[in-house]
Amino acid sequence: MTVEQSAFRNNGNILRIELPGDIVLSQASFMGCEAVTELVLHEGITEIPRQCFFDLCALPTLNLPEGLVTIGPLAFGFAEVLTPVTFPSSLQTVDENAFADSGERATVDFANVKTIGESAFARCGLTTVNAAAVETECSNAFASNTKLTRVELPAAVTLGSIFFRNSALKEVVFGPNLTTMGGTFFYECNALESVNIPASVTSIGRGIFSGTASLTSVTGSPENTAYEITGNIIYTKDMKKVMAVPGGIKNWDITFPAGITTIGEMALRKCANVNSVVLPATCTTIENLAFADCTGLTAVTSLNPVPPTGCNFPESVYTSATLYLPNEEAVTAYKADPDWGKFINISYTTVGIRGIDGDRADTVIFYDLSGGRVVNPGNGVYLRRTVKPDGTVTIEKVMLK
Repeated sequence: MTVEQSAFRNNGNILRIELPGDIVLSQASFMGCEAVTELVLHEGITEIPRQCFFDLCALPTLNLPEGLVTIGPLAFGFAEVLTPVTFPSSLQTVDENAFADSGERATVDFANVKTIGESAFARCGLTTVNAAAVETECSNAFASNTKLTRVELPAAVTLGSIFFRNSALKEVVFGPNLTTMGGTFFYECNALESVNIPASVTSIGRGIFSGTASLTSVTGSPENTAYEITGNIIYTKDMKKVMAVPGGIKNWDITFPAGITTIGEMALRKCANVNSVVLPATCTTIENLAFADCTGLTAVTSLNPVPPTGCNFPESVYTSATLYLPNEEAVTAYKADPDWGKFINISYTTVGIRGIDGDRADTVIFYDLSGGRVVNPGNGVYLRRTVKPDGTVTIEKVMLK
């Protein structure tokens, strides 16, 4: 027996639906039956097609039968009061938008589900997700669950972009097989405080920490062959590209190490707590939106006398921050650049060798001549960056004796 496509669509007189296990459902069979308050599905049904029960806005509970393998796109979308849902152990796929904008529920607990589609549980009021067997989850799978605080994904292999967008996520536990994290993965997860990247991860999308206003701890395994995590910043393993910077560290002065050639796309997006950045002489490329919404920047230092390509800072930074350069010739080159020339305040270091004063109340940081930070400088020539109590920053070449 088959229920044809849209057979009972928008029928406002149906209050109860009971379907035998040998029935074959079709797309939108019961879509828009807004008066339905009870849905009984018997064992034997293996698939619920696209939009089959979409917009059953009066349905309060749902028990899905054993034997069900696939829930299709938008199958239960906009079931606005649907709260408890029991998922069978046979279920393996929950497709895109399957429960999007359905009623609030505290927990989603999957036994054997391996694939969750795009926006499958977006805007559902979840607080906890237990997905022990899930291997693939697509973009926005749990987006905008503003009460979602904890997720366990021990079997995950591939996770899509904007995965937890706008959630209240505080803790996420990944397993040892995760290889892919999509772009803007933790976008606007403002409650997230720490993240550990597994050694198995080989692909990280752009701007995974965009908008993580509380994220202060990023750790990872030294056994990871694709990425190096040091100082809470994710770099490529060869330490040539900055991949992601967390947004929660307050009053942060970042000095990227010598050898960095590229600031990656969206790498510091929405890092409004960063006060200053130092780009080493090796930095030649700044990718799209790398410093988007970094509105707290007061100083940008570029030690490369040749302007890196792709400068893109917020307009407020161009007008209020100071750009520090290694010499007067660099100032001329940067002013002539259509992007770097937007900085109103540009200064350069002096080229003479200077002695070091005695104890100072200022904040002083030393770098080698290629831009690498030096924690305990010995005798020799260095670049000295001084931040005075009034916020004034100077950079000088100095000799320590």
